[in-house]
Amino acid sequence: MDKKILIVGGTVVIGIVAFMALKPDNNACQDICQKAKQNCPSLIDQTTCQKNCSKFSQETKDHLEKSKSCQELSQKPELIIDVIIPETTKPETQEAKGGDCQLSCANYTNKCLTLVPNADKNLFDQGMASCMSDCLKWDNKKIECMINAVDCQSMTEICGL
Repeated sequence: MDKKILIVGGTVVIGIVAFMALKPDNNACQDICQKAKQNCPSLIDQTTCQKNCSKFSQETKDHLEKSKSCQELSQKPELIIDVIIPETTKPETQEAKGGDCQLSCANYTNKCLTLVPNADKNLFDQGMASCMSDCLKWDNKKIECMINAVDCQSMTEICGL
């Protein structure tokens, strides 16, 4: 009987230790996301990054921490979906279209403006504002094209930017 209690007690202790080892380190995620925000100030949403950080692989966390630009960050597709361009709903109203313009213009900024040598936050902000102004005049087909474009060349040649 003592053996059963000891085994059960040991299992509980092992379970607690395993849980603590698997529990995400919120401070580490906060530090990683803060550093990513510093390296890509106009695109990284720090709150979304911290929310999704626990499900990232260690490789992705290392990439977030070590990347020095938005362009480097965007080399990991899961970061584009989970951090750089947060998901939104599909357009049904003018307000929703504005949300999709956010996605279109964030993709434009990420794919085109990051190619400009020595680009800074001011350039990203101006580019985003200009794109948003134009985007509200685009039809849904062009907006979707811009959201899904894989590079800047596609935006100009296929989407008609």
